[in-house]
Amino acid sequence: MIRRSTVSLLASLALAIVIAAPASAAKTSTKVEPLPRVQGHVIENVCDFPVGYTDRGGRTLTSRYDRTGRMVSQTISGTSIVELTNLATGKTEPFEIDEVQTIVFRRDGTVNVVQTGSSGIAIDPGNSTRTPDLVWYGGLVVSRGTLDDKSFLLADVTRQTRIGVEGDICDILVTGLKTRH
Repeated sequence: MIRRSTVSLLASLALAIVIAAPASAAKTSTKVEPLPRVQGHVIENVCDFPVGYTDRGGRTLTSRYDRTGRMVSQTISGTSIVELTNLATGKTEPFEIDEVQTIVFRRDGTVNVVQTGSSGIAIDPGNSTRTPDLVWYGGLVVSRGTLDDKSFLLADVTRQTRIGVEGDICDILVTGLKTRH
């Protein structure tokens, strides 16, 4: 005959395995770190001149991984100063970035990007859409494309929707920021 304590022990072990299995199957991880500074990145073929991109840092990068260790999303939040330079003239304009940018990695290698904030930079290099655009926005930008994992800028866009206020950065890098009256 099996003793009562043995049955109790086996039942406890079975219960522990049943409870632990879903917990380990659903285990995900999150890593929070400062967003790496970007120095000397060049954006080409968007304006009539190459644009230098420097992010002075200050924002936070939160990366989320599924149970297999595959990165499923990243969120960039906070404020920083991004300096954009017209590399043909040397004219530099600082842009204060205050947004939350969520990047969701799709299994096909593309990303969905949602940017919301009072001040941010949206880019469409024009490779797929044939309509290159570099804008300073306030509001919402929703994009699908591929990501440059060093600059966190879109390397290609297949679809982009913008809602809110926007300014043409290419024009700003030629004429300067205009004050509002």
